[in-house]
Amino acid sequence: MPELSKEYKLLFNAITDALSAMTEQEWVRAQQILMRAQQCTEALYVEP
Repeated sequence: MPELSKEYKLLFNAITDALSAMTEQEWVRAQQILMRAQQCTEALYVEP
């Protein structure tokens, strides 16, 4: 099995955390988790 990229792992974990927050109806927290993951993933992609 190939090694998963840092970006994939970061996004997968963030989505899992955001879904958990949504289950608890913590909408703002879920949004913050996803926005932070988006920014961090972009930074990892742009600066390898």
